[in-house]
Amino acid sequence: MRIAIVGSGVSGLGATWLLKEYSGHEVNIYEKGDYPGGHTHTVKFGRLGKKSCDVDTDSSPNISASDSANEKAKGDKPKSTDEGFNPRLYRMVFDVLRFNVFAKDLLRAEETVGKMSIGEYLEREGYGDGFKEDYLLPMTAAIWSTAADQAALDFPALTLIRFFHNHHLLQLTGKPKWLTVQGGAKKYVDAILSKVPKENLHLNTEITAVRSLPNGVELTEAGGAKHIYDHVILATHSDTTLAMLRAGGEATMQEEKALGSWSWSKNEAVLHWDERLMPTRRRAYSAWNYLTSTSGASAPKQGAKSTSPSSSVDTVSLTYDMNILQHLPESKHGPVLVTLNPPFPPDPLKTLGRWTYTHPMMTAESVSSQPLLPSIQNRRHISYAGAWTKYGFHEDGFTSAMRLVTAPPFSVKPPFPFMPAHRAVEKKDMVEETLSAVLGSMQMVLLNAEPVWQGVAPGAGRERGGEAAGVLGGK
Repeated sequence: MRIAIVGSGVSGLGATWLLKEYSGHEVNIYEKGDYPGGHTHTVKFGRLGKKSCDVDTDSSPNISASDSANEKAKGDKPKSTDEGFNPRLYRMVFDVLRFNVFAKDLLRAEETVGKMSIGEYLEREGYGDGFKEDYLLPMTAAIWSTAADQAALDFPALTLIRFFHNHHLLQLTGKPKWLTVQGGAKKYVDAILSKVPKENLHLNTEITAVRSLPNGVELTEAGGAKHIYDHVILATHSDTTLAMLRAGGEATMQEEKALGSWSWSKNEAVLHWDERLMPTRRRAYSAWNYLTSTSGASAPKQGAKSTSPSSSVDTVSLTYDMNILQHLPESKHGPVLVTLNPPFPPDPLKTLGRWTYTHPMMTAESVSSQPLLPSIQNRRHISYAGAWTKYGFHEDGFTSAMRLVTAPPFSVKPPFPFMPAHRAVEKKDMVEETLSAVLGSMQMVLLNAEPVWQGVAPGAGRERGGEAAGVLGGK
């Protein structure tokens, strides 16, 4: 078949690699940008007196819970203070342990959970504000690049907890070490595209309309040029995909339902070496460093639609320490930092570039639409791939492409067996049962001492409390 792939992100590249290397299909790739890779974007980092290196600006590197640091901020820069005994901090540490032990119970009783949000779950189980605002909400907002006031507490509980379990974020011990690609994601982008003839890679070529034909599919460029293929793989964001189908004259009811429930958030990524966006304490530097700002109010924003309890956390900014993530020695390159949505602009003299990326927002509506994808897949000579088909991550994009092209009508035979990332939830062993009983008893005692346990007035000790994740996960 003559196949067109629209979108050259990890999903489009994954499909390209398998189709080019392990099938006889002809492949053409269309990319509206001036570089291939989409979020797989590696750029050159160099400063006077330091050795240059390649840096990924938004490849969503995996994390371990022990590799994150958190500081609270009020005003325009990170702050941390040592206030001595802080009930909010110790309550948060207790709740982290409790969450890691009890959250998997939801996966064991999945059929009873329904569309419960993580905010509703935390409210039902009596988790404290410190745990929500200083730990889980910033962690969730940072991992999914979602504004804290948009969707963090509305996040579907089952989806979040299953993701945490799959990525070993609920383990108390024995967490795995994650691997990175030496030289950045550009290495495998270049390796894949080296097998694609130059005339088959169409950069700066935006496809604006996709129309199904009796024996194929027609693509229309922004400039008006039209191309006909036997089949098309739309490896683009769901909203872009739906817009192309509508512009082509039709989108079926099933396509509207499967693709139309998603919302997307735009996030700015800045490559720099301004350490004001890192924790104040050098020993707290970690792979992921998130900075939260608070309004001091716990009311939802005007116009926000939410069934979940609200939070006083307004924004979450995340700084990747690329020295750690990509094993770039600071002695050779200096600090190499990438910040998503900085709360204040990094020093212009220490800034090398800015880019805007769009990420899917995981809501009850979007997650419930994911099972509808098979009803439209490979219909009308059109297929779909993307990280949004699962959790929204780099690996999910590649997996969606692999799952797609190894099935009919492509039937590619890959060089290795498909390995699902889903981890089974084991029954509790004796240690977990004992720990559950102890924590449950402690929770009952602490609930009876609520005024003392919660601390004094709301907001007291907030900045010290914000250091807790750094204490838990600092180097």
